Amino acid sequence: MNLPCQGSKEEITERELRAALRHFSPTTFQAARDYRRSGDPVHLPCFLIGVLEHYSAPEKRPELCNARHNLRLAEDLGLDSLTRMELAILLEEVLQTKVGEEQLSEIETLGEMLKFTEQAVSRSPAG
Repeated sequence: MNLPCQGSKEEITERELRAALRHFSPTTFQAARDYRRSGDPVHLPCFLIGVLEHYSAPEKRPELCNARHNLRLAEDLGLDSLTRMELAILLEEVLQTKVGEEQLSEIETLGEMLKFTEQAVSRSPAG
């Protein structure tokens, strides 16, 4: 049941954000919420690592504990093209920015992903 008259716009937005990230860790949600509230890209690495952890194969997740910029998305984390499409959709929804799926498919490392994400939000009117 949708109750658009209840709560402020910020509360509705936070509720939608919580729904979008319901399967992610609380730390991931908090980083996304903090980014959305402040627009400060300092929150992006924590958010992105949490998202990558969620999408990574369980046996690959320990690689993210000591995340290095040269960590390879496909080889080290097991992200395939379908997962990258899901990632693009989630990034657009949560960060409120346009993410080019074609560009995202060319990204090979965590460092490139962080840089790409920071550039995407800096081009966005919200960022």
